[in-house]
Amino acid sequence: MRFTCVHDGGSFIVERERIRIADINTPELDGACEIESRLALRARDMLVTLLNSKRYNIVRQGTDRYG
Repeated sequence: MRFTCVHDGGSFIVERERIRIADINTPELDGACEIESRLALRARDMLVTLLNSKRYNIVRQGTDRYG
């Protein structure tokens, strides 16, 4: 399975479904300051690296507060 888009450091899209990683909290891309925004970009880039580095399985644990 290949992801199609990494949204931020804690979520990505597979086959038009947004997947949020459980228990991951990363800085927001539209952060309150420049430092937060830079850290958010680093978190997103790290998730891309991790997802490209090996195969993975998605295990659903219900829905999050955003549905």
